[in-house]
Amino acid sequence: MKSIFLASVLGLAALGNASATILTSTTELDLMDDTAINIGNTFSKGNAGNSFSDLYNFELSLAGDQDAIVELAWTTGATNSLAHVIATLTSENGVEYIDNDLSDAYSFTGLTAGFYKLTITGDILGSKTSSYGGYFSLTPVTPAVPEPESLALALAGLGVAGLLARRRSH
Repeated sequence: MKSIFLASVLGLAALGNASATILTSTTELDLMDDTAINIGNTFSKGNAGNSFSDLYNFELSLAGDQDAIVELAWTTGATNSLAHVIATLTSENGVEYIDNDLSDAYSFTGLTAGFYKLTITGDILGSKTSSYGGYFSLTPVTPAVPEPESLALALAGLGVAGLLARRRSH
């Protein structure tokens, strides 16, 4: 009876050790205007059944009231055997932007100055070498400045509204 119990314990321990591994990496990005930065990872043969979690940290330094668009454009090889790949962009305030369709380009819009983390997670299915890749680019967006004609029209409208209000009070 003791040998059956011991064999069961050893079998369960072996199963526990056979669980999937999470492959992790962290990269600091130096993101600048109009500069594309290549990102990606390659997973060697023999990683089938494992998961991955890659973290890319960067800071957006924007002038004044600018916001930004950060674009991810993905490239994958024909032999890829990755699944459930998700890109999550998290701001320092905890706001998350999620892209769960990495088949083409995706833009994270309306980003303000601050620190961000881009986490890319997924599962490795096949026994061949697998990879994901793409580029990361920043486009600062400056708010539109109204034309002088628009300002003049707005001021004229306010003047008319003021005159009407004054007439009603008398």
